[in-house]
Amino acid sequence: MQQRHAASNDLLASKDRLSALSDGIFAVAMTLLVLDIRLPDGLGSAAIPDAFLTLLPRFLIYIMTFALCSSYWYGQHRLMDRMTVVDGGFSALCLLFLFFITLLPVAMNSFGRYPTIPLAIAFYTLNLACCGLALVVLTWYAVFHRGLLERAMGRQIWEHALYYGLPTSLLLLSSLLLLLFTRTTLPVMVCWLLIPAVSGLTRFIGRRQPRQRH
Repeated sequence: MQQRHAASNDLLASKDRLSALSDGIFAVAMTLLVLDIRLPDGLGSAAIPDAFLTLLPRFLIYIMTFALCSSYWYGQHRLMDRMTVVDGGFSALCLLFLFFITLLPVAMNSFGRYPTIPLAIAFYTLNLACCGLALVVLTWYAVFHRGLLERAMGRQIWEHALYYGLPTSLLLLSSLLLLLFTRTTLPVMVCWLLIPAVSGLTRFIGRRQPRQRH
């Protein structure tokens, strides 16, 4: 299996190139997130405190987006760091994942400017969920296809994706169901407050799981 990968490695995106591309896209996307958060020009000193308060909701959205984007970067970095080679299928799925990452600045800025518009919050939430789900699919492919990872190591990485990545994406998608019953976006944002609790619970379950096997 490894020989077949090595023989065709020149026809595929190398692991180092794909990793460098990913790091570059993440760096640009995470930088663009904050560029739209700025005070208007020409403000007097008396108006600056109110202007900062006006920016507070957008800054909170930025914090959430940056935190989730960081977790996506860590998940992909953790996966690729343990791989020996990549193939065309993995490269294609990785590019799909990076496509959703590049949309984050657009989605966040749209939601930051129009936080009360259901379409804006739906676009933002779907984008975040698609990033997480694309990473789960990428991990699934690496673990269960073509021997890109050792079996023992692959199982550990797959469980990490299931316990940490998948629940957050499902919660984000579930929050959009609230838009079927109300045209206001506040209930959806309140639902996002469950993300730390869900992440903590799944982290606890993931840590106890190996003990149950023994």
